Amino acid sequence: MKVEMDASQKEAFYNQEIREKYFYAVKCAMKWEEYEALCDFKREYPEQFSFFQKVHRLRSEINKDLQVMKMVSSEIYFGTLTFNAAKNLNKEACKRKEAFEKLKRIFKYVLLVEEYGGVNGRFHIHFLAAFKNDHNFHNFTKMWHSRQNIKEVKDDNVGKYLVSYVVKDLPRLHRNRELCWLRKKYTKYKREVFMNEVHKTPESWVHEKLHDIFDLDEWIDTLYVKPVV
Repeated sequence: MKVEMDASQKEAFYNQEIREKYFYAVKCAMKWEEYEALCDFKREYPEQFSFFQKVHRLRSEINKDLQVMKMVSSEIYFGTLTFNAAKNLNKEACKRKEAFEKLKRIFKYVLLVEEYGGVNGRFHIHFLAAFKNDHNFHNFTKMWHSRQNIKEVKDDNVGKYLVSYVVKDLPRLHRNRELCWLRKKYTKYKREVFMNEVHKTPESWVHEKLHDIFDLDEWIDTLYVKPVV
């Protein structure tokens, strides 16, 4: 079921003056560590502040997923799946499940984001993903019954593009199990890097954690990736 933005969220999203105030406040906090403007914005626009914070968290999560996939795969793809007239009659949960299951058959890592079209409000799927070693574009075009689109991610702008959809509906992000495992490993590695730089943890420990990430990639191949049927 589509979750509509309430009045305050729409005002935050479409009101240029409010957006500029928030971006200025964030710039002060991030660039100069001056938080007065951000505190003033939160006090003056509490609901809009909450909305922007949710958008920020979603954007951050998408960017983290993109970065960890780039660590273990040289090619990441951004794609869209739509549903034809017959399939669109299915319940939203069924459409999401069908798309997710089919994507997991040909991609090792999958981040799925739901969206509704701006014109007719039709439900469709966006995703970031990396192919399994023995799969390619041919497998992708064969597996889907309706219109589809896919292109290789050449820079991080696709993350910003995907976030534009996230802003509209604030949906849940759906990751396959392999991507969840990779995120956990990467978080552990980053913690070790921080400990090395700030608390002088032995550098050998950091290299060991990075090695674990790539070991995980091979381990997933043998234990966690379901065979294509």
